[in-house]
Amino acid sequence: FTVNSDLSGLNFYTTLTGSVIINNDSPYTNSRTVTMTLSSPAAKFMQFSNDGTVWSAWESFKTSRSWSLTTGDGSKRVYIHFKDVAGEPSPAYSAGITLDTTKPTVTLSLTKGIYQIQLDWSSLIDLSGIKKYSLFYSTLTVPAGCSGTGLALTSDTSTNYTHYPLTAGKIYYYRVCATDNAGNTTTGATASMKAASEIDPPTGSISINAGVTNTNSTAVKLTLSATDDSGPVAKMCISNANTCSSW
Repeated sequence: FTVNSDLSGLNFYTTLTGSVIINNDSPYTNSRTVTMTLSSPAAKFMQFSNDGTVWSAWESFKTSRSWSLTTGDGSKRVYIHFKDVAGEPSPAYSAGITLDTTKPTVTLSLTKGIYQIQLDWSSLIDLSGIKKYSLFYSTLTVPAGCSGTGLALTSDTSTNYTHYPLTAGKIYYYRVCATDNAGNTTTGATASMKAASEIDPPTGSISINAGVTNTNSTAVKLTLSATDDSGPVAKMCISNANTCSSW
């Protein structure tokens, strides 16, 4: 009998399967060093690449491996080959993550109200997006940092807050901080303002020499009146110029 030794039409190799997950499948990271979770039932070896072209040396398979992403913020992708004991490599598997190492930038503005201060803040465009804001205040000095118990905001991403009731005449110091989705926290924006019992200035009138339009003397008689919503007007300043400094 005749034995046909031509086996070229037969396929004895099954594609090696596998998967890779970066940082538990988080979409963002603020560190170039990430942790990869690896799976490939028949794999004995593995190798990695940041671009799919230049590969690391083959190493023994492990289910977890730290890896360094390329420098610079932005979208990153890590590629991996698996290899079995027979030396057959798998196709390239990959996973992606966005590297964001830049702290958010926040601006803060204050608006005075009656026994209250309105705070409004905003941040510049952040690569990973703002996860939460934190607001802190003191009546002694500017809050030192972005930790501790802050004022309760309506939501983590609220961009305004009305602080009341306040004590008129007392200065209130504020710091608003922002944390992005990659975990970067800004040092915060600061501002301060004195609380007021009213915000409208006094109103008044002045008459020179009982309303006479002309005089032959530099000495004149002023008739003054003034009112204020908060009570009697306490001081006045008179000047021959548009500015006044002596109350």
